[in-house]
Amino acid sequence: MGRTRLFISFDYDNDAGMKDLFVGQGKHPDTPWEAADWSIKEASQDWKDKARYRIRASDIVAVLCGKKTHQATGVD
Repeated sequence: MGRTRLFISFDYDNDAGMKDLFVGQGKHPDTPWEAADWSIKEASQDWKDKARYRIRASDIVAVLCGKKTHQATGVD
């Protein structure tokens, strides 16, 4: 069986470093999941459709919550 595909939701402006550490953890051989970096790096009219597609293609969604996550665009 393959590794679990993980989509990470995070505050791009404030928590990218935390996300990078989380992705790095997923590269260790003992970690039971892999984290593909499917971040939407450029604003577009269809970013919600892109996000939905990427989430549906994943097995698990992880939400990284930082101090300002509640203020991030797209949280609602």
